[in-house]
Amino acid sequence: MQIATGVDAVQIFDSHGGHLAPPEFQEASGRWMKEIISRLQGRVGSPLPADGAHGVTRPTNVPIIAFSLGTHGNWNDLIATGANVIGIDWQTSIADARKIIPSHIAMQGNLSPVHIAESTPEVVVAETKNILEAMRGRPGYIFNLGHGLTPAAKLENIAALVETVKDFK
Repeated sequence: MQIATGVDAVQIFDSHGGHLAPPEFQEASGRWMKEIISRLQGRVGSPLPADGAHGVTRPTNVPIIAFSLGTHGNWNDLIATGANVIGIDWQTSIADARKIIPSHIAMQGNLSPVHIAESTPEVVVAETKNILEAMRGRPGYIFNLGHGLTPAAKLENIAALVETVKDFK
């Protein structure tokens, strides 16, 4: 439904994949992520009216992001899902993940949400710049947290993060 109404991307979010032993991940999560992605990619021709009818244009290639928290021993399984983008959580080095994930697959991540809740704006700026530098030149890189915001997130830290990403050259 979201693809049919024109979203820019969709994300499959697996917050519990890391609770599985690496050999169990593919059977319990990876294969289902792959099936969902395959079905989503097959739905590109949605049942909406013809392009332009009623002001709606059907998407033709909506990127799919796969994120699975804590599954660092399963990079090959995540790559095999067919996702266009792989989200990287904060528990691993994004520079190390960059060496493993093929360059035709974009990457997203991976500032620790703890920095947003418990650090100072200065620390957030420094950590954000470290990640951006590590990913400099990577085609399709998307800056993001390595998981979601917590209720304790400090607005001044969020502002520092947004400004740092916007100003990064």
